[in-house]
Amino acid sequence: MRILVAESSESTAANIDSVLRDAGVATRIEQTDDILHINELIGSNAVDLAFIATSLPDFTELMPKLRSANPHMPLVAISLEHPRWTNADVMSMGASDLVCLMDREHLTHVSLREIEYVCQRMRNLVLARALREAEDRCLLLLKSSKDPIAYIHEGMHIYANDAYVERFGYGDSDEMLGASIMDLLSEESGAEFKTHLKAMRHAEEGTEHRFAFNGRTPNGSTVTGTIVLANATYEGEPCLQVNVLTPQEALVGNTREAHQASDDGGLDLGSFLGLCEGVHDKNDTSFVFLFSMDGLDELRNQHGLLGVEQATEPVYQLVTETLEGTPVLRLSPGEFVAAFFNQSKDAVTAIAEDLLAKTSQLAIEVEAKTVHASLTAAGARIVADVEHALDDAYQLLQEHLGKGVHNTVILELEATEDAPALDEAGRTLAKINEAIERQSFKLLFQPIISLHGDSDEHYEVFLRMLDSEAVEYTPNNFLQTAIEHGVAAKIDRWVILQAIKALCVHRSKGHNTRLTINVTSNSVADPEFIKWLTVAIKAARLPSDAVIFQVTEQDANTYVRQTREFVEGLREMHCQSTIGRFGLIENPFELLQQIPVDMVKIDGSHVASLQQENDTITPLLKEIQGLGKFTIVPMVESAAQLSGLWMAGANYVQGHYLQEPTGEMNYDFTTEDD
Repeated sequence: MRILVAESSESTAANIDSVLRDAGVATRIEQTDDILHINELIGSNAVDLAFIATSLPDFTELMPKLRSANPHMPLVAISLEHPRWTNADVMSMGASDLVCLMDREHLTHVSLREIEYVCQRMRNLVLARALREAEDRCLLLLKSSKDPIAYIHEGMHIYANDAYVERFGYGDSDEMLGASIMDLLSEESGAEFKTHLKAMRHAEEGTEHRFAFNGRTPNGSTVTGTIVLANATYEGEPCLQVNVLTPQEALVGNTREAHQASDDGGLDLGSFLGLCEGVHDKNDTSFVFLFSMDGLDELRNQHGLLGVEQATEPVYQLVTETLEGTPVLRLSPGEFVAAFFNQSKDAVTAIAEDLLAKTSQLAIEVEAKTVHASLTAAGARIVADVEHALDDAYQLLQEHLGKGVHNTVILELEATEDAPALDEAGRTLAKINEAIERQSFKLLFQPIISLHGDSDEHYEVFLRMLDSEAVEYTPNNFLQTAIEHGVAAKIDRWVILQAIKALCVHRSKGHNTRLTINVTSNSVADPEFIKWLTVAIKAARLPSDAVIFQVTEQDANTYVRQTREFVEGLREMHCQSTIGRFGLIENPFELLQQIPVDMVKIDGSHVASLQQENDTITPLLKEIQGLGKFTIVPMVESAAQLSGLWMAGANYVQGHYLQEPTGEMNYDFTTEDD
């Protein structure tokens, strides 16, 4: 450290030097009482730390001048004896602190503090310089990038590179500065952008949001592609980075990520299907193919597992190179899946045949022996979703391999318009999508009666679906298909909104009514659902205890962590929760220890055992209530069952004996009270 001691006494400088060296600081001391020289050293940053004696002539005028000459240098005022000024006095003159040389400990602490300040400032200067250089390089890369990139703040463009400007048909970047991104998007894409914008406000660092968009240029031309949003900083201000990809670029980018994840062992079949569903447009003609390497069993018998690995690896490399830009997944050492989007039957058949021809030309050595590889490919058109098409391709492949067919391409015949190639699940899904679009559902309400004098009105909400011919379906006929295809969450939201609306109307008539609403695993596993639910209930201005949410035991057991987080989220909203159809899995009480629900609805199959030798419901009721939870028993069909449940200690009951589900909340609870 370069130290200046502005004092006439050399012994003072030696004393300070001794204190600093004892503290482990290497110093180079310069001592002077020449005012002009002191000004020169401090003004030119020739020293790192200065000790200014209060005994110097005109100290009160000197100190402000020194501070003005170098605002950042530590200037410590020193006194040989008890100073006539206070710390506040000298600091108001510009000093960093005041130290009496008689107090060596104070001198040490102040010196080390100021030295640390000097080191931190030097590090900050180095970092600031490096940051400026990095920003300059990034700006240069942005300008020269062929990818359309822009930065927006509060919806307005604050930077756009040449590729972005050209993509949206503007003359230069100055025309776009201050323009709203909403002006570039269609009404539907603008609404989706707002949704993602809200989600980005709470997104973790490094999170990306992407969505397909339709846009327009100033001259009215159409622009389509995928927008990728990421949180960023531009010129020190938080903003959003916008990357615009063409549909093909988005597909290639997703595929490249899929290959990288596959190489790292991170891509599984579910991830592959999710990737494909994100790209697949149901209006396009798309196919999924399953490629299987022939003769693997014989190869395994001759050369073992290592030989299979050596033989299949070159084939996999050939598949990925030949199908570059196409989503590819390695299901097993010798099985590969590929999806082709927006391509004709003839085109995908030609691609598959080309791959088979290239594979047949491979000469692979395994244990110094040549192995000739071949593939058999089975494909199916994607009609309902990718998963079902892959299942069809697998069945097709197994069927033909069983007949001894090898080294050929088998493609399932396309469905004609007169005879859609939909299985039962596909037909059900079509009805569900139609019902969602037309909102052709209806709600029924069944009372839940307290057996112990609770005067509150309580109903459970049941759902029915109507098709285009007004045929009514119960959830048993369609809900599992909706869950498997990921559309049950839309139904859940419709049910919740309509149930809340009906509840508000009913409570406005003076009824103190509660509703139990069932939610599916699609909603429970969705981390955004609880946020949406919070907004929906607040908007309805309902008391938090007016709505209870029920999850089945099977769903809770399948999604334990998600259900626990969902129930905890409901508790934060002061809403109650229920596990329904309880008592069907093995060790159901382990589930209750992990998920803190308020109520338990026992599965109706246990009611038949009431007051029988094999009575299962009474022990269930007692153990559940021993955990401090209320019990609900459904499917009460007779007065004898009602009496037996009262003696068994059930808290609530429901069933056709009391009232069947109806379209109105019209049960007379006062009769039960009497």
